[in-house]
Amino acid sequence: MATAAPKAMGDVAMTDGSVYKGVEVEIPAGTMEEVKIKVDGKKIKLKSELIDHLILWHKDNPELKHFMVYSGRREIDYEKNLDKIEDYKKWFVLMVPGEYVSIWIYACGIDVGKKGINMSPCNNKYGYNTFYNLWKKGDNNPVFLKFNRKQEKMETWLARFLADDPEFAARVLDKEYRTTKYKDSRRFGTMLCPMYLEKIAEDYHPKK
Repeated sequence: MATAAPKAMGDVAMTDGSVYKGVEVEIPAGTMEEVKIKVDGKKIKLKSELIDHLILWHKDNPELKHFMVYSGRREIDYEKNLDKIEDYKKWFVLMVPGEYVSIWIYACGIDVGKKGINMSPCNNKYGYNTFYNLWKKGDNNPVFLKFNRKQEKMETWLARFLADDPEFAARVLDKEYRTTKYKDSRRFGTMLCPMYLEKIAEDYHPKK
């Protein structure tokens, strides 16, 4: 038996500049290529690639809004000399805005409760993963922050990816952004966030 998609209220901005405002939206996740909305009681299917962005909220908590986009994702592996765009576009939720880099969650495991929307995957079936992505200002796609049990491996990757701020990169390698307690790594209710990404979004300032 199929599980009904979670629903929210939202504004749906299209790439042609038109906007569906205050409509019911079936919250997209994963690689969904269509989004269903309801306008004046009529159900409409929209192609994800024609949606510029979504702004969603719980009907009983309109102050708390979630910003979503449908985008390709870039994978960078410095050890393997790999830099590629993944095969399928995905839905992402903005977690932490930043002036020069923002933090995005891969939309998966979304749950709508009585008073809000939980956009953070927390079910054990997703295994060990961060689900986090870094989107630099001016880049076309977010970049996947791959999980590694050895935090120093993640720090080395971060320092290289954000090397255009040398002072910041040095602080990363000095373990300044590392979580030291298990409960801190799950502070957002998500599967393993072993870095203080919210501080990274605030502190990173590339040198021109």
